[in-house]
Amino acid sequence: MVDESSSGYDRIVEVEKLPRRHTSDGRVCVTGYAANIAGRVGNLWAFFTDLEPAAAFIRAGRMSAPDISSVGVHRAAREVKFVESRMGDEVTLYLGEYLQAGRNEETVRRWLRGVHPASSSYLPPERR
Repeated sequence: MVDESSSGYDRIVEVEKLPRRHTSDGRVCVTGYAANIAGRVGNLWAFFTDLEPAAAFIRAGRMSAPDISSVGVHRAAREVKFVESRMGDEVTLYLGEYLQAGRNEETVRRWLRGVHPASSSYLPPERR
């Protein structure tokens, strides 16, 4: 069971198979990675399209040991769907396989190589 209390998502669903990428007028689904930090700060989920920033996010969380008691990264999909009865969007985070991403030094090194000081975006070196 996933604690959604302070997640910022309408729904968080654990699945065996993630939905595929999809774009239409009423629905957009993007695949990537969901990072979770939890503790005194509540339960925060953040979605990233690339593994490297997700790993860096939880690595930074681990450095706040008194306030963060658990961290994790999952393969994930983020779906935004227009719901007519709400007259607005419903945002669902689908959680797939759990990864040991934050403990892999090479993943964090790749993140550093893909960060540019003038941009808030991550761009892997092979896509530059």
